[in-house]
Amino acid sequence: MVPITSQAFNWDAPLKEWQLSGLNVPSGVKAQLATVHDSLVRKVIGQIAEVDRCALDSQLRVWLEL
Repeated sequence: MVPITSQAFNWDAPLKEWQLSGLNVPSGVKAQLATVHDSLVRKVIGQIAEVDRCALDSQLRVWLEL
């Protein structure tokens, strides 16, 4: 899981298709990773669009030095 924020000064990778992802304002991903047990997820508000998923996959590889 990665945190998503609408505070542009605080994101590391912008989401280009934020509306398709179910978000109501422009948002981006912060360069932080966490694991969360399924039982702790209260609500799914959307899914990241394919174009953003591909960009995020590439960016995660850079952040993790893979």
